Amino acid sequence: MDALIKEYWQQISAAALVMVWGVRVEANGKAERRERMAADNRIEQSLRNAFESNKEHGERLASAIENMAKEQAETVKSLHKVELTLTEIAAYEKGRTDERAKRGHDD
Repeated sequence: MDALIKEYWQQISAAALVMVWGVRVEANGKAERRERMAADNRIEQSLRNAFESNKEHGERLASAIENMAKEQAETVKSLHKVELTLTEIAAYEKGRTDERAKRGHDD
């Protein structure tokens, strides 16, 4: 047995080195795949977070626009009421002016 080992020790050493090298290459490949998967997962999570954030922002913006539209409608109603009131006041004042003018001519 010792004779066989002495005779083939270089081949046995080379085979052992090739096996160790193969195990290392495989381990490095698995580590790289794990790193890529982790990076992909981080990117995917970032995209999901950005999407959710944009969705929430869009919902808040839509709500704000809706509230502004309601406020604007209320403002328009109020302005219309003011316009009607001013029209009534103007008509009343015109009536008083016309009445005074008639009295002035009647006198």
